[in-house]
Amino acid sequence: PFDIIYEDDEIIAINKPSGLLSERTAKESKRTAYMMVKNYVGKKHEHLYLVHRLDQDTSGVLMFVKNKKLYEYLTHHWNDCVTMRSYYGVVEGKMIGRGTIDNYLAESRGQEVYITKKGGQRAITHYEAIVSNKHCSLVHVLLDTGRKNQIRVHMASLHHPIMGDKKYGARSNELKSLALHADTFSFIHPFTHQKMTFMTAIPD
Repeated sequence: PFDIIYEDDEIIAINKPSGLLSERTAKESKRTAYMMVKNYVGKKHEHLYLVHRLDQDTSGVLMFVKNKKLYEYLTHHWNDCVTMRSYYGVVEGKMIGRGTIDNYLAESRGQEVYITKKGGQRAITHYEAIVSNKHCSLVHVLLDTGRKNQIRVHMASLHHPIMGDKKYGARSNELKSLALHADTFSFIHPFTHQKMTFMTAIPD
């Protein structure tokens, strides 16, 4: 019931559709990417671990591992292993040029992420406008960090919210979904030292 990008004895990467939770929440435990992949690997692999997450309405590359030792290493040495997390998004308004946003993010009790000068976690986003008109722009984004809602908050801070992202100020929803897609995930396997890159095309 999902698009498999890559699979071996240790790793499975899928193309998560928009609207599907990465993992269980207090309100939903069954219809998640994790449970779909868990049911797929079945009895062949007793354990399955989610090493990173995508927002429910973000589509694209989502990787799981079937090996506890690999999962624990990636969890504790994430920044040493991951070499690229690339996204494409459609933002509102005419955006030109490129830049880097480097600040701190915190989360309110209402689960809304915001930029803060005190506390929070550092978040670094590199962005470049690929093509644009007066209504919207296609933007390429590279992450140095992977905070919750990071791209959505950072684009909104430039007054160019992601199309369809009503939570962070978008006024249009012409695609009928959040216009954000994780197209590339790349990391160095800590045990084989092989560079592994998973890619998926931008949805039509």
